[in-house]
Amino acid sequence: MRKCAVQGSSENDVAFEDRNRCQGVEREGTGMRFKRFPFHPSPMVRTARKIKNAARAVRRELDSVALFPELARYSSVEERLNQIDATSIRYWQRMRDADAETWRKFRRRFASLRQEDQERFLEYWNAHVMFPGEACYASDTLTIFFKRDDWIAEDIKAIQGGEV
Repeated sequence: MRKCAVQGSSENDVAFEDRNRCQGVEREGTGMRFKRFPFHPSPMVRTARKIKNAARAVRRELDSVALFPELARYSSVEERLNQIDATSIRYWQRMRDADAETWRKFRRRFASLRQEDQERFLEYWNAHVMFPGEACYASDTLTIFFKRDDWIAEDIKAIQGGEV
């Protein structure tokens, strides 16, 4: 089992680790918890079933343009499987790039805050493990945090009072 919290962690970090069951949520030092983007898949394993399905798709494609075979998107099973692999890799790279851009925007917004606001937000974010440590959640939480200041203040008092 991978350890989520840093060495020399407190009881809160152990509770954090238990609640998240080490699902990729990490902490760096005393900073903010975050979830790394999952590793994108490598090209698929080519099983007999996948090859058979690709052959059926190629045959269907060629049948649909029987009079003009040059219009077919793929002419062989290998070409079809390579196209599926390339599409999958491009998709996951786009998703990873979008996630990284969201983190960059969040970090810019976070850095523009005053020091005491940054500390308040980090205390709130790290205490609320119901939010996955993903960029979109961090960004939305930051927006809500300063729009609903009265609600957040009550929540922080409850955390500091040990009611959570």
